[in-house]
Amino acid sequence: MLMLCTLEGPIPTQIGQLTGLTRLVMTKNFFNSAVPTEIGNLINLETLALNFNRLTGQIPDEITQLDGLTEAFLEINSFSGTIPANIGNMASLESFTAFRNKRGIRPGIGGPLPESLGRLSSLNWFDVAENSITGEIPIGLGDL
Repeated sequence: MLMLCTLEGPIPTQIGQLTGLTRLVMTKNFFNSAVPTEIGNLINLETLALNFNRLTGQIPDEITQLDGLTEAFLEINSFSGTIPANIGNMASLESFTAFRNKRGIRPGIGGPLPESLGRLSSLNWFDVAENSITGEIPIGLGDL
């Protein structure tokens, strides 16, 4: 756990070599780059907490490869782009929070919610408030 450590700069790509991790908690630091795509190598990850940082860029599609991920906390950063289209492949996902990425003139996470959200049968918490989400709520969400 690297919470409240005042770490700054980019998250190193070498993070992807820690394949035995089940929890990656890097909350309340000053990371200020995109999340490295190597995050997708953390095949045993159950909890990903990158909230309360200054992370930028898109939420990497590679997180959708983390089959055992149950919790993703990505709120209060400066993410942009869309929610990964394949998020519905994350069968174990119970909680996904990416609220308040819209900060100042930054648009935050935008676009429509992916249709695949309706496949997340284990999902019990989903919060993307204070972003630039558009469009309609996917029909499949009503079946959860």
